[in-house]
Formats: sequence, structure tokens, C-alpha cells
Amino acid sequence: MRSSYDNTAYKKAKAKLPRADGKHCIICRRKLPKYKRKYCSTECWSKWYNELAPPVYWNDMRYRTIKRDNFTCQGCKTKFENDEKLEVDHIKAVALGGNIFDMDNLQTLCHECHANKTKRDIEKINIMKNIPFIIRNFYTTIEEIERNQHMWNRYLKR
Repeated sequence: MRSSYDNTAYKKAKAKLPRADGKHCIICRRKLPKYKRKYCSTECWSKWYNELAPPVYWNDMRYRTIKRDNFTCQGCKTKFENDEKLEVDHIKAVALGGNIFDMDNLQTLCHECHANKTKRDIEKINIMKNIPFIIRNFYTTIEEIERNQHMWNRYLKR
């Protein structure tokens, strides 16, 4: 199988990422507080997680997922010659609680299957957002639930 994945680019990008020495924050280089190993604050951790690391690690995980799935769409089972028409998708969407960097939560899909799955995920996310406030409110009493049963009945399996 031929791939458009460039391993040397990954190695070069990974080499540019800051390294932890156990004494200084890898982002701002300030001295680490006691019991901290890489980041001095939530802000530095957030910068690492959201800006620096993902592009490097994602490209590698993308290729490993496609290779693991043998260049085959897991939706329609079509096999491809290379990874140019394949996309990597989270089995359980991150917005629904799926782990972003867990290989067990990744699958290879062709563009059409990915678009269909994304549409289904968006529908699930919208349902979660639209569940009536009464169900999400911890302090709701039984009487309020019974009084407003018509609002949340359609979300329950029968």
C-alpha cells in the first residue's frame, strides 16, 4: 500500500516540541511548582494540549489508524490503494465524551461514510443539547417531573 504519510515530517515536528526537564515548565520555562512535572499552570497545559501537541500526534495517529484498518473503510468495507481518500473518525464523538487520542476510539472511513456518521453524531449532540431543562436539573422534584411529563417523554425509550 502506498501512503501520502511522511514519517520524516512527523519526526522533525516532534523534535521541535518542547521537552520536560522536571525543573521548568515546557511552555513558559518558569520554575515548576512542587508536585508538577511538565506544566506550571492550567494555562500552560491548555496551550500544549490545544496548540502544540495535537497536530504532531494527530498525524501519526491518523496514519497508524489507517494502517491498522488496512486502508479499508470501516463503514462500507471498500479497500483503497492509499490514504488520500480516507479519513479518520472518532467512533464515539469527542463532543459526546469520546477520548480524542485513544486508538480504540478511532476508525478509518471514506469521505461518504464519514459525512454520514458525522451527520448522525450531530443529531445525537443536538438531542443532548435539547433535553429539557427539567431532566438536567438535579433539584427537580417528582411532582415537577410528573407535571411536565409531556416535555421529556419523547426522549425516553419505550
